[in-house]
Amino acid sequence: MPVSRSSVLKSFHPSLAKWFLGRFGQPTEIQEAAWSLISHERHCLISAATGSGKTLAAFLWGINQLATGTWELGQTRLLYVSPLKALNNDIRRNLLTPLSELKSAFADSEQDWPDIRVMARSGDTDQSERRKMLRHPPEILITTPESLNLLLSSKSGRRALLGIKSVILDEIHSVAGSKRGTYLMTGVERLAHLNGEFQRIALSATVRPMEEVARFVGGFLEGQGREVQLAQSAVGKRYEIEIVTTDPDAERNPAEDAWQPVVEDLKRLIAQNNSTLIFVNSRMLAEKIAHRINLGEDTQIAYSHHGSLSREIRFTVEQRLKSGEVKAIVATSSLEMGIDVGSIDCVVMVQSPNSVSSSVQKVGRSGHQVGAVSRATLYPSHSKDLLESVVLSKSIREKDIENVKIVECPLDVLAQVIVSTLACGPWDLDELFELFRSCYSFRKLDREVFDLVTAMLAGRYAGSRLRELKPQISIDMKGNAATLRKGALLSYYMSGGVIPDRGYYHLRMSGTGSRIGELDEEFVWERKVGDVFTLGVQSWRIENVTHNDVFVLPAQKGEMAPPFWRAETYDRDFHLSNRIGEFLEWAEGERSADEFLKQLSARYGIEGDAAKSLNSFLERQRKATGAGLPHRHHLLAELIDSAPGGAPGKQLVLHTFWGGRVNRPFSLALDAAWQDAFGNRADVFVNDDCVVIVLPDEVDPERVLDLVSPNNLEKLLRQSLEGSNFFGARFREAAGTSLLITRNKPGQRLPLWMSRMRAKKLMDSVRSFDDFPLLLETWRSCLNDDFDMESLRLVLEELECGEISVSVARTSLASPFAADVAWRQINEQYMYATDQPDGAGESKLRDDLIRSVMFDDGVRPLLSRDLVNEFESKRQRTRDGYSPVERTELLEWLRDRILLEESEWSELLHGYSEEVIPVERKRLESGVFVYLQGEEGRVAALLADAPDRSVFLEWLSFYGPVSEEWLRDSLGLSGGEEFESLVAELVDDELVVRGMLVEGEENEQICEIQNYEILLRMNRARNRSVFEALPLEALSLFLADWQGAARPSENAEGLVSVLDKLSGLSAGAAEWEGQILRSRLLGYHESHLDRCLMDEGFLWVGTGERQLSFIREEELDLLPEIGAEYTPLEKSVLELLSKGARYSFSKLQELIGGSSKDLEKALWGLVWSGQIGSDLFSSVRKAEASNFELFQKVEQQSAPSRTLRRGRRSRARLATYPGSWYKNERLSGELDAIESLELERERAFVLLDRYGVLFKELLERECAGFRWKDVFKALRLLELGGEVVGGRFFEGIPGLQFASHEALRRLNKTLPESAIYWLGATDPASLCGIGLENLKGALPRRQVGNRLVYRGRELVAEARRGGKDLEFKVDCSDPDLIRIVDTLGSSLDLQKSLRSIRIETINGKDARQSDYLESLSLVWRLHSDHKQVVVEGRVSP
Repeated sequence: MPVSRSSVLKSFHPSLAKWFLGRFGQPTEIQEAAWSLISHERHCLISAATGSGKTLAAFLWGINQLATGTWELGQTRLLYVSPLKALNNDIRRNLLTPLSELKSAFADSEQDWPDIRVMARSGDTDQSERRKMLRHPPEILITTPESLNLLLSSKSGRRALLGIKSVILDEIHSVAGSKRGTYLMTGVERLAHLNGEFQRIALSATVRPMEEVARFVGGFLEGQGREVQLAQSAVGKRYEIEIVTTDPDAERNPAEDAWQPVVEDLKRLIAQNNSTLIFVNSRMLAEKIAHRINLGEDTQIAYSHHGSLSREIRFTVEQRLKSGEVKAIVATSSLEMGIDVGSIDCVVMVQSPNSVSSSVQKVGRSGHQVGAVSRATLYPSHSKDLLESVVLSKSIREKDIENVKIVECPLDVLAQVIVSTLACGPWDLDELFELFRSCYSFRKLDREVFDLVTAMLAGRYAGSRLRELKPQISIDMKGNAATLRKGALLSYYMSGGVIPDRGYYHLRMSGTGSRIGELDEEFVWERKVGDVFTLGVQSWRIENVTHNDVFVLPAQKGEMAPPFWRAETYDRDFHLSNRIGEFLEWAEGERSADEFLKQLSARYGIEGDAAKSLNSFLERQRKATGAGLPHRHHLLAELIDSAPGGAPGKQLVLHTFWGGRVNRPFSLALDAAWQDAFGNRADVFVNDDCVVIVLPDEVDPERVLDLVSPNNLEKLLRQSLEGSNFFGARFREAAGTSLLITRNKPGQRLPLWMSRMRAKKLMDSVRSFDDFPLLLETWRSCLNDDFDMESLRLVLEELECGEISVSVARTSLASPFAADVAWRQINEQYMYATDQPDGAGESKLRDDLIRSVMFDDGVRPLLSRDLVNEFESKRQRTRDGYSPVERTELLEWLRDRILLEESEWSELLHGYSEEVIPVERKRLESGVFVYLQGEEGRVAALLADAPDRSVFLEWLSFYGPVSEEWLRDSLGLSGGEEFESLVAELVDDELVVRGMLVEGEENEQICEIQNYEILLRMNRARNRSVFEALPLEALSLFLADWQGAARPSENAEGLVSVLDKLSGLSAGAAEWEGQILRSRLLGYHESHLDRCLMDEGFLWVGTGERQLSFIREEELDLLPEIGAEYTPLEKSVLELLSKGARYSFSKLQELIGGSSKDLEKALWGLVWSGQIGSDLFSSVRKAEASNFELFQKVEQQSAPSRTLRRGRRSRARLATYPGSWYKNERLSGELDAIESLELERERAFVLLDRYGVLFKELLERECAGFRWKDVFKALRLLELGGEVVGGRFFEGIPGLQFASHEALRRLNKTLPESAIYWLGATDPASLCGIGLENLKGALPRRQVGNRLVYRGRELVAEARRGGKDLEFKVDCSDPDLIRIVDTLGSSLDLQKSLRSIRIETINGKDARQSDYLESLSLVWRLHSDHKQVVVEGRVSP
C-alpha cells in the first residue's frame, strides 16, 4: 500500500520531522518509499536518479535512531561505504550541516541533542585521524571497500566495527558488475559474521536488473538468501541531448586542427552559463581541452579533473566551481558520480562514452532537482563517433541501459580475502568456506576450487623457488585449520585491493615534496630533465626523476603537450553495439536521403548539420564499397589492397559492429583457426566495430568466416587465449590481486615493466601444473567478465544459419568505416611493450576445470518446461502439422526413432492400419514400446545394461533435457555403474550436457548437445518481441516487395538479383518477358536478359511443356529431372550432344539428317524435358513467335508456287534458330539418404529466397520437387536448427508457415503501403488461384492475359482478357487515379510501338459511357468506335 507523507514522517522524532519539513518541504516519492522500508528494518535497494534525496533518506533514519537513543552512542552504528574517496569526503561535509541544524532545532525545542560524530576513513586519511577513530569510534563512519577490508584485518579495526546497526552501500551500480563489488560484499559478509545481522541499505542510480543487484546486496544467511526489497522511483526523468558537429567536413580537411572549432564552441557555452561540466573519455584529453580553453584568456576559466590529480587539487577545483570562482571543469568519469560541485547549468560530453549507463549518469549531473529535465550537449570528434552519438542519445532518452552482470567466483579476490580474514587468527577451513559461500558472488564456489586456492597460498606450487609462490598461510591438515604466516599481512597492507596497479610515478613539487598527481611510466620514459608539460592547467618543468617520483616546478605558460596515460581501452558491450547495428539496418532500409533525414529527426531527434553529416558519412561508405551498410544482420567483408600505413600487402576488414567484448574473443578464435587452416600466423587487430586481418596471401573472405563456428569456438580459444597479450594482462592483474606479486616496500611503486616481467616468469613456471588456480581465474575472468561469450555464440549461430548475411567489397583504400583502423594497429600493436606471455603453447590446465568456466551452470539460462515440450512435440512430430502423413514416411520415422512408446505410436498412426505397417512390441517395466520389424539388433543395443553409445545418442536426440532416473526407467536399465560411465563419457566428449537445465526441477538433467543448442536458440527467440501476424491482405504486398515488383529496379544491374530471387521458378516461356521481368525492372528490354545470361552464368532450362526456369549453372541439379520416352531422333540428338559439344541448328541437321521440322520438334521436346538448352534466349523468342513451329510455317509458306521457289527457299534457309545447342550436364546416380536430405534443404532455401514465407497452399503451384510435401521435412529440420523460423506470420492461412530470418526482419519493418505496382495474374507474387478460403472470389482467375494493379496491399484495378475488360476498385476522384492508370498501361505494355488495346467494358459497363474515360485520356491516346474504346498508346509527356 502506498504510504502517505504524513504517516511516513510520523515515524521520526517530532523535532526531526519538523526540521525536515521546514528545510526541504514534503518528502520526495523515493524518500517516502525508502523510509517505509528502512523504518521497518527491511533490507532494501533504493534506485532513483541523482538529486532525488535518496542519500539523505538512507542517513536520516539512522540519525533519528541515534537522536532518540534507540541506538546507543560511543560506538559506530551507521557505516556508509562508497567506491569514491572524494565522494566520502563530500558526504561527510554534507552531513555536518544537517547535524548542526538539527542540534539547533532540538535546542529550540529544549530537547537534548546527542553528540553524533562523523568520520571518514580511506587511504587518504591521516594516521592521526585513523588512530583517533580506532580509540573513539564515531557513530557514523564513512569509508571505501578497500578501507573496510583493511579495518576487518586488524583487531583494533574489528573492535571499532562492533555494534553496527545499519550499512549504507552507495553507488552500488558502479561496482556490482566488477571484482571491486565482490571485494566490497566479502567485507560486508565478514562484518556480518563479526557483528551479527544489521540492516543493508543499497543506493543506486537506474540499474538493471534490480532483482539481481538486490540478491547481490543480500547475500546468504544460513544457506538462505536474505530478502532485499526494492524501492524504485516512479517519477520519470527526462533527458534532452543536443548533438553538435562543429565542422561537418573535418575529415575532408585533415590538415586543419579538428579540436579548435570544438574549443571555440565550448568557450561560447561556458560564457553563456554560470557552471559548465565537460566530460571527456581520457585524462589526456581532459588536460588538452582544458589547456586549449584557457589559451588566450586573462584568467583560468576551466580546470581539469581526473584520477591522476591529487586529492587536494581535485577538492580545490570542485570547491571553486561550486563557489563560482571557476566557470568550467573538464573531467573524466571522476565527476560522474554524486560528488557535490553545486548546481550545474550545462553538461557537455566531448566524444561519446562507450556505455549508456555511464552517459545517463553524466547527463544526470544537470537538472538535479526532482522533475527537472537533464540536458547535455554532445560533441562527436569524427564521423564514426557521430554515428555512435546518435544512437547513444536515443538510448539515454529511453534509459535503455545495459544489464549488470555479477562477477562469479573471482579466485584472485578469494585468495586476497583469505589472507585478510586470517589476519586476526586461525580459521576452520570448513567454516571459512561457508563464510565465503554466504557472499552472493561466491554462492557457487566449488570446494575443490576453494581447496586449490588455499593450497596455492600454502605453497603447494612453490617447487619452482619463485618468490611469488612462497607460502603465505599454513594449513593444519589434522585440525582442518588455516593460519596466516609471517610476512603475509605486510604483503596485504602494501598491495591489498583489487584495482590493478599501473605502476604510476608520483608527481611532486620540487622542494616541498607535496603531491600533485601521478604520471604514466611510459610517458616518463619518453621525457628528460628540463622538459615541460601541462597538468591541471598548469605548465610544469621536470627537475628530477627518481625510482618513485618525478619532481617539478611551475613553468611559463604556453602551448605544451599534456601527458598521456597508457590504459586499456574499454570494450564496448553488445548492448550498445546491437543498438548501433540496428540503427545501421534501419538506415540501410531508407531509400532516399530526404526520407532518411526526416525519419532521423522523428526517431532520433537529430537535425541540422549533425543529420546532414551523418547522411553524408553513410553515403560515402556505400559509395566506397559499392555495397550496403554493415548492420545487425549484415556483415561486410572489405578487402583492402594495401597493408596498414599504406605498406604493400592486403587487409581483410570484417565490419561486424558487435562491440569489443564480442569481437575480441572472435579475433582470438580466428587467429587459431587461421593457423590451423593455413599453417601460419596472421596479424589480427580488433576494435569495437571490426576485426582486421593483415593478409599474407589472397584469401576468400567467406572461407575466413567459415573458420570459426559455434561448434569449434571453445577448442579454438583453448589454442589461442593463453598465448595472447590479453590473457597475459589478466594473469598479471590476478597475480597482483591474489598477492602473489606485491610491492617490495610500503609506499614504493612497482614499475609496470617489472610487474609484467614477474608475471611472465610466474606464468611460465606454472604452465606445467594442471590445476593452478590463477590460470583458471584468468580463464574465468576472460570468458565471463571481459568477453561476452553468449552474444558471440549468438552471432556465430546467426552467421551459420544465414540470419546474418555476408557480402564482400574490394577497395584500394580503406572505406570511411575502416579509416581509423590503421593508425591504431600501428600505435597499439607494434609500438609498446605488452603482456604477451613468453612461454609457447597451451598450459597443462585440466580441461574439466576450463570446462567448468565455459559451461558453468550459472552461465546457462534455465529453460522452461513449456519450451522443452514445444521442442519435443516438433522433434517427435506429434505437433499439429508436423506428423508423418504417408505410409513410407511413417515407416522411415519409426526406423529413425528406434523405440517408441505405444501411446506416441498410436498418436502418429492417423488412421493407418497396423496390418500394413510391420511393427513389433516390447514390454518393459515403464510400459509397452513399439519398434520396426528388422530393427531387433538396434533395440537390443539400446536396452543393454551398458547401452551402445551411438544407438543411445541417436535415441536421445529426439528428447530435450531428461533426468537420469527417467532414462533408467524408460530403458529398463538395472545396472548403475555402466550407465553412469556412459553418461560421464558423453559429457567429457561434449556430446551431452548435464546440469540444472530446466526451471523449477530439482534433479539434474542431461540433454544431447545439439538439441540443447536448439533449445537455447528457441529460448532466445522467445525472449525477443513476439511477431504479431499481419492480415492476409498484406501478403500480396509482402510478396511483391520481397520479389522486387512493388519497388522495381531502375537499372539493368537489378536483373541479376531478380533472376537470383526467382531461381528455379517454372513459368510459361512467354510469361517471363511478357510480365514477370517487366514488372520488376523499369524500362526492361530483351537485351538486358541476353547480356545477363551471357555475363552472369545463368542458364534457361525447360521444366515442362512450354515451361522454363532461369538458374545458375552450378545449381542445375536442384531442378528435378523430367522422365520421358525419347524418340529415335531425340536419342540421336542426345548422343551427339552428350560428348560435350555445342552445335548450331544447321550443324545438327547436317550431322543427323532429316527435315528441319522433325529436328525442331525433337529439340523442343528435349528442351521441355530439361535435357538440352541453347546459349541464346532469342531461340525461345523466335519459337514463341511461331508457336514453336517455325519450320512448319516456313514450309507452308514455301509450298504453293514453283515460280517463287528460289526466293522461298532462301527465306527457308534464313529461318533458323540462332545460337548453339548443348546438353545440360547433371550429376548422375542414385542419391543416398543424406544426399537426398541435402537436396531438399537446398530446394527449401531456393523457395525461401523466392517467397520469404512458405506455406502449403503457396507451393501447390510449384513444379515437382518444390512442392510442400517435397520440402516439408527439410523445413522442419531447418526450423529446429534455427535456420528458418516457424510461426504465424499472416492470418487466414490454416496450416504451418515458415519464414527466413531475412523475411522476418522485412516483416518487422514498414511495408511500402503507398507503392503503386502491377502483377500478372500468373506472376509468382500473385495470389490469384491460391487455395485460401478468404481469397476465394476476391481475385480474378489465374490466366495469362489478366493484370492486377495494387496500391500497397489494396487491389485498385484489374485488366482481363488482355485489357478488353477493365475494373477499377477506386472512384474517379481518387488522387492516385492517374498513377494507377499509368501503371495499368505499363502492365498492358503500351510502351510497345504499334501496340493498341480495345476496351469493351469498364467496371462491367460499356467502356464508351464510362466516367473513367476522362482520367484515361490524360494518360492514354484513345478514341471510340462503334462498339469499343481503342487505346493507341501513351500521351506524350
